[in-house]
Amino acid sequence: MTHRNILVIVLRLAAVFLAIRVLENFPQQFIGFLNLGDEYRTPSYLILAVIMPNAISLLLAALLWLFPDKLIATIIPDATKNKSDPEYFENLNSALISAVGVYIIAFGLADLIYFFALKKEMISQFGEGIVLQPTDHAAFVATLAEVVIGVLLIIGNKGVTQVIYKIRYKNV
Repeated sequence: MTHRNILVIVLRLAAVFLAIRVLENFPQQFIGFLNLGDEYRTPSYLILAVIMPNAISLLLAALLWLFPDKLIATIIPDATKNKSDPEYFENLNSALISAVGVYIIAFGLADLIYFFALKKEMISQFGEGIVLQPTDHAAFVATLAEVVIGVLLIIGNKGVTQVIYKIRYKNV
């Protein structure tokens, strides 16, 4: 089994977990929508806060399931090396770490989409003065950190070093 096959399996597992997450959360979100008062139970809330985040998550899961090779080729261009190459296991290690980064970003983006849809709908329902709960803000910050960690895992140590070098010495 090549490391490309392992990456395909990891991405497809991420797609399955993302789809299961939608299947777990959607009924609860829909029941929550039905329990809202009549003045707040609007079609725009249903679309923006319940259907849209779940549809985007399912779309992302479908893309991870149907096009893992394209994603792998985009992120890791040298993923076609074979076992006889001495760099094979080093590339396998970086490929798996990158796959974990993609997995983390997939879940983080789904959470960010939900947060922004919820905030937009809350503002449209209650006006600009709406204050979200501290737990919502904490979840937003944690999700941003999750996405940043995912990006760092994808670009790796060499990529981070190159970015820092460009930031330090570009203006010199």
